[in-house]
Amino acid sequence: MKKMCAVLVVAMVAVACSPKVKTAVLKKDVGALGQSDAIVVIDEDKPAPSKGILVGRIRAADTGFTVNCSYPEMIEHIRAKAKSVGANVIKISDWQKPNGWSTCDRISADLYRVDNIGDYEAEIAWTPTRKLTWEDFKKAENNYPSGSSANAAAVSSCGIGVTSARKGLFSAQAFVVAVFYANDSWVRADAKNPAVLIHEQAHFDLAELYARKMRKVIKEAGKEGVLLAGAVHQRYYAEYVQRQTRYDMETQHGIDAEAQQQWLTTIEQELNDLKEHAWPSPENLATP
Repeated sequence: MKKMCAVLVVAMVAVACSPKVKTAVLKKDVGALGQSDAIVVIDEDKPAPSKGILVGRIRAADTGFTVNCSYPEMIEHIRAKAKSVGANVIKISDWQKPNGWSTCDRISADLYRVDNIGDYEAEIAWTPTRKLTWEDFKKAENNYPSGSSANAAAVSSCGIGVTSARKGLFSAQAFVVAVFYANDSWVRADAKNPAVLIHEQAHFDLAELYARKMRKVIKEAGKEGVLLAGAVHQRYYAEYVQRQTRYDMETQHGIDAEAQQQWLTTIEQELNDLKEHAWPSPENLATP
């Protein structure tokens, strides 16, 4: 009898570790997206797309014994399913945060396919396949700054955010994301050339580089990683800002082609050295 109980417990843990993702497909002839295609997530308090096709509805929830089901992880599950059914916009309709009944974030969303995804992108999370285009620089020309960057050809507004989430009853984890803020980024009409865009992409790549540095330190701290996340962010963000300034100074904002190429090579190498700390990946959890 004791052996039967032990086997039952093991079986329950084995089959109930992943979130349950249920999808109702309403439009089946849309066609799946590619792995590199972008997907936009629209928050619960924002309006749904005014144009486009409602492809389906989705619900990501726990199964009673679910782990690794924080908001960022649930969104990644939804992203994967959205791509498989051809949706490129996830409009969250309901978000239930962890409580006494569940340690998981439970998310319901509507899935849309729109023609121009750029109309809905305000924040772009860094990925190796999603490169910036001039359409991502959305700040209106009449709102350009009058300060030190007034004479710049373009300005990329990038940041590194840190969030924490429960991982179970007695633990938590931290997530670090490099983000490009489209509505705060701008380019002059006469500066839209490939060289300037390459320079601006490297600003975004530097944000991801320092996000990886943060993820590495947080992960290596083990169970203390979440508690240290704020201090780690503060330390490396200061270094990140200094590095961004050096990059602009040494390349003369991309005008010095030789220096620009040296920086591109250095950034690429440093990103590669920290490739195991890229996100999204289950290995990037702050607590093992």
